[in-house]
Amino acid sequence: MADNKPKQETSFATQQFNQTLSSHTHILKEYKSKIGEASKLVGNTPIFLDTSVILSIYEISFNAREKIKQFLTSHKKRIVLTRQVQFEFIKNREKVINTFQSDVTEQLPTNFKGEVLNKLIGFNNSNKTKLEDYPDIQEKLQKLEENIMSLQTDIQDKVNDKKGSANSILLDDQFMDILAKTHLLESLDSSHLKLIKEDYGRLLPQYKSSADVYNINTFPGCAEKGGKDDPTGDFIIFHEMMEYAKKHHTDVIFLTNDTAKGDWLRKDGKTHFHYVENFYLNTEQIIFILNAERLFGELFETSFESLIEQELDTDIILNKDSLLHFLNSYKPFNAVMKELTIEKMSVHYIVELNLNKFLTVKDLKSVLDTTSNIIDDILLKRPTLNKIGLLRVCLKVANPDYRQLSENGHISQDSEKYSGIRAKWQKMR
Repeated sequence: MADNKPKQETSFATQQFNQTLSSHTHILKEYKSKIGEASKLVGNTPIFLDTSVILSIYEISFNAREKIKQFLTSHKKRIVLTRQVQFEFIKNREKVINTFQSDVTEQLPTNFKGEVLNKLIGFNNSNKTKLEDYPDIQEKLQKLEENIMSLQTDIQDKVNDKKGSANSILLDDQFMDILAKTHLLESLDSSHLKLIKEDYGRLLPQYKSSADVYNINTFPGCAEKGGKDDPTGDFIIFHEMMEYAKKHHTDVIFLTNDTAKGDWLRKDGKTHFHYVENFYLNTEQIIFILNAERLFGELFETSFESLIEQELDTDIILNKDSLLHFLNSYKPFNAVMKELTIEKMSVHYIVELNLNKFLTVKDLKSVLDTTSNIIDDILLKRPTLNKIGLLRVCLKVANPDYRQLSENGHISQDSEKYSGIRAKWQKMR
């Protein structure tokens, strides 16, 4: 007799908060027994790639691209691209390629000229009379200027070569050829997609962005900006993976670079375990959500960081994670200093900023944007400053009433020591 029972669709919303102590314990043991191999991509578990991962191919260095090509070629039989990922990739691919060319490739000679050559020429011109007393130094500086001008020409020539490579990628793309040989999924049926989007609309009001990394109301795609054409993409991808895992009775690995918002991985970089539970309750299979950039870095010992400057989300509340991300991403700071780690980030910095009426990243950025032209002067005066120290000095220059909070709770105002830099800053504004 034919089974007329209707097919039960996978649904994040239906299984939300359905965990029991028994299921929690079982899934935890399953996850723990398999995460070691999954995190090293050992075995044959299907590897799903997020749109952010395949688009990053066109954002990273040419050396890193070769490593990604190796990875895609050697794992193509295991790699799966959902229909939503395919759509997002095609939609954004040309834009990313052109942005890399304009913001990275073509910008390098301009940056070199402005940050190196012009500064040396400016020094030579402004000190011309003084240098007449030091003819040997004057001669060396002139030779240095000639060498740097020659280097500027070399950089421009090399960039022109790379520019040609970037242009050709649009129509002659080896990565597209490899991706086309991976497992490409068809779309979910229209009725299922309709339900998924309706569920997204019902779940969104209960989600509130916060510093709490253990927020169990989080779900894939919940932190998308309101202005996005269709914010349901990540939620659809999660359901596409559930459908695949259920149909093929297999665990899955999901690699993503979309880790800053906190809705694929927690803001501390760890797994939202309630995602794993939800996935299992829907499919009886385990999902492993991994940071692709970190994984590739460990596998290939090469940086896979995007060379395109990412737009900062400035509306978020200041907390340890958002301040850390901001200081490591904000151009004047990341250009001159090494990355800040969470271990170096104390909560009393947040209290201090709040004390001075800085509540969001936007509040902070609006002031720092006005002080970017005096960072070189600050570092000449205080060359050993770290990112937090530089942040404080910039804020003190902009506001003589800025109050600094020590870890023992002592409040001090020492802004007057920067009065000279402040006078220069005010003159430049």
